[in-house]
Amino acid sequence: MKRNTYRDENGNCHWEITHDSPNPISALFVLLLFAGLFFFFYAHVGWDSSIWFIFALLLLCSFVALRELYKFFFQSYLVEAVFYEEEIVLHYRKGESRSIPYSGIGFVDFQLHDGTGSRIHFYPHFTFYKKNSTSKILDSIYKGDYLLFIGELSSFEDYLRIKQCLAEKGKHFFEPRETEECFKRNRLTRKARRDAGV
Repeated sequence: MKRNTYRDENGNCHWEITHDSPNPISALFVLLLFAGLFFFFYAHVGWDSSIWFIFALLLLCSFVALRELYKFFFQSYLVEAVFYEEEIVLHYRKGESRSIPYSGIGFVDFQLHDGTGSRIHFYPHFTFYKKNSTSKILDSIYKGDYLLFIGELSSFEDYLRIKQCLAEKGKHFFEPRETEECFKRNRLTRKARRDAGV
């Protein structure tokens, strides 16, 4: 299993963010496949109203593949997060970068997922919120408002490395029970599933 975190010679932790990256090769393959199916049905049946549903489905799937290609070529997305001494620097595909001071991070939420390891949500400090009601803040956190960024870890070693980096910076985080066991099994245990409400 490929690891997506490492420490450089200065001790800074680098984390490759891959879950948001589009896959142009699979999108192109899907697009060509659906175009071939479309022309196959059109050549054999024509514009028969009995298979318009199939044409609509092929068009919808082609639109999703085109969206992936558009995102890859024309949009910027997060590719790496680097944990420096005073801040986290987010690097984006088109060369942009964004700095987040550790004081600007309120808390970090580790969430376990079947087959993908752990997804980590970074939320801003409560002073960043415009609403001052605690219940509204918690509601906005639950809905994902004001989210700083999300990253995924697929190996337990990566999980421990990010956890250690956050502990060194004095950041508190929510960690699900039986995390190590879930990583070993590559699926959620019964207790972790109950905690997650799944």
